[in-house]
Amino acid sequence: MWPFGGILSLGGVFLTDKTEETTGAGINRNQNIKFFDDGSWGEAGFGGAPSGGTYALYAKEWWAGHPVPGIGAGYEVRNSAIISGIWDEAAAAVGIWVLISTEPFWGITRQGGKGGEGPGSQNIVADFEIRDVATQTTLASCQVDLTTTHT
Repeated sequence: MWPFGGILSLGGVFLTDKTEETTGAGINRNQNIKFFDDGSWGEAGFGGAPSGGTYALYAKEWWAGHPVPGIGAGYEVRNSAIISGIWDEAAAAVGIWVLISTEPFWGITRQGGKGGEGPGSQNIVADFEIRDVATQTTLASCQVDLTTTHT
């Protein structure tokens, strides 16, 4: 992908490709990616409700440098393409821009328990982009590969 536009010493938009996986038993297994209003982003792999879990933040925030509270109001993110798989939870349909200040997330779920899918895996590979709201200029992109496995 083409991460560009980052002025890494003072701030700027920057993304890197990510691959995440979670494995476990229980009712459901979830794997999410989320963008935060302060310039950070991260993933959560967990059991339970799709919107739950504790997010592990990436060392490189989407806003390079120190997180800045409220910086998300000036930027939008979108899932620009799905390479393979489908989302179970999505902040917006593919191609639709969402303000980062709303702290959007996308996720997949492998359902277990009674009436669920049972053991197995679910995967999605998707492209993301961030743009400046004022200029409508795309500043960075990355590819996210998420897998959740129910044992």
